[in-house]
Amino acid sequence: MSNEYGSTPDFLRFLRKVLRLINQYLYVVMFVCIIYGLFEQPMPGLSLWGILLGCLILSYIFRDFSRRGVLLLVTHVALGVGCFFLIDNPFVRLLAFCVLVGFFIDGMMYIRSHYLIKRIFEAPWPCMIFGIIAIALGYHIGDVTLQRVGYIMPVLIIFMYLVSLYVDGLEEYLNGARRVSGAPMKMIISTNSLIVTGILTVFVVTILLGNALHLDRVLKDVLVSSLVIVRIIVAIIIFILKFVFSIMFGDNVSVAPPKMKLDEETGDNVLGSILDLIFVTAVIIITVLVVILFFRWLIRLLLSRQKRRDEVTEELAVARKVKVTKEKYTKSDKLKGSTPDMIARRMYKNRVLSYKKFFTPERNSTTDDIKNLIILRPMTNKKYFSKKTAKDEAEIDPENVAKLTEMYEEVRYGEKMPDDDFLRKMKKIKL
Repeated sequence: MSNEYGSTPDFLRFLRKVLRLINQYLYVVMFVCIIYGLFEQPMPGLSLWGILLGCLILSYIFRDFSRRGVLLLVTHVALGVGCFFLIDNPFVRLLAFCVLVGFFIDGMMYIRSHYLIKRIFEAPWPCMIFGIIAIALGYHIGDVTLQRVGYIMPVLIIFMYLVSLYVDGLEEYLNGARRVSGAPMKMIISTNSLIVTGILTVFVVTILLGNALHLDRVLKDVLVSSLVIVRIIVAIIIFILKFVFSIMFGDNVSVAPPKMKLDEETGDNVLGSILDLIFVTAVIIITVLVVILFFRWLIRLLLSRQKRRDEVTEELAVARKVKVTKEKYTKSDKLKGSTPDMIARRMYKNRVLSYKKFFTPERNSTTDDIKNLIILRPMTNKKYFSKKTAKDEAEIDPENVAKLTEMYEEVRYGEKMPDDDFLRKMKKIKL
């Protein structure tokens, strides 16, 4: 892991690339299957998927070593020549060349962005659209494999998206927290990992149960059966309208009766379809609740207090004398250390203590109290009013005082780790 503050750890940088590669490959599989379905071709075998995966991996390797687009183009042309000899079908060759062009364009965008993956990938909503297209096309041409691709690929893409969100959050946490007070960093990361694992487990259990209990088929039966209820409601509405119009306009208004010929089999299955849907939904909800309770128990167990050396305290019987003296802010503990947050806190303390001839904050004074004292006390202190120097004559800028206080609160209470630019701006604030 890199020790530079604000830099991405090496294992997270590698994980980002792996996640993006898997996500891109899933989209390639779905697109290729849709194109095969449009031309009513049988779904490709494992050999084509292996060739495309190998080309994608080599593309990701070459783009890290290519400092210019020409070298990246040459490597992808070489991959195209290799596909020409590995693939016999001209149609599949052309399709593989198109995929390689997509790999090349993506590699150029990666180089133009200075070899950084700012985000692993965007929200996965497009995969649902292409999944629906694959399912509908599979139903149209009667290809079960294409239907499965439409079901499985969007689920995997959404699953990878959830993992990527966790990686983004973990990277932001590691970059923004070099010092962790209280619980160790390993415990925090373990807890977050357990929470994300629980979310992914709930997601996978829901999908698997829905598939095993044929939730889609049950839902379709309920929707088809509900057409009977819709027809009955329409018939009642037409009857009411005919009754009202006949009263208002007499027998001159004639409304044709609706066609109420219903399928006997469909009408008999309305109640059964609804009961099946209730049963399947109840099983899924109960199972998901059990999984959630299990991970909740694990998280509480992980967060329970453990006996660590830094938490062990000893009671010392010491005779203490009660004094009626006020503990001043000037006698507070020294802020030791050379970390950026300690430097910022010392900088604020020194600014406050520079006004000690006008006031001395109490131990329990808040930052708002200190801010008001800095602004108002020099003008109202009669002791020094007649002995003002040229420095004291200068007016105190309330905006600068408020800005300095806000920056201190961000470091002290907002757990912000300041960088050099932050400290430089804080030092330049003139009160």
